[in-house]
Amino acid sequence: MLWKIQQRLLYLDSLLALQATGTPKELAKKLQMTERSWYKLRDELIHDLQIPIVYNSKQRSYMYQEKGMIKMGFQRFKENS
Repeated sequence: MLWKIQQRLLYLDSLLALQATGTPKELAKKLQMTERSWYKLRDELIHDLQIPIVYNSKQRSYMYQEKGMIKMGFQRFKENS
């Protein structure tokens, strides 16, 4: 389940960076979820994780409000010598 969530977020990140999400309905289809599920995820990303996502109705796409990316995973710390 976590793999699917991670892959979905990575795909969403690339669509946001390219400003190529399409409408909410189109994006939900691309992410293989319902439109209602997309709105719930969007709200969690914006409000809980503070990811600056906005919708541009002229471009018909979601995009980042500022430069950045969604990043997940484990980062190893170098040991002090």
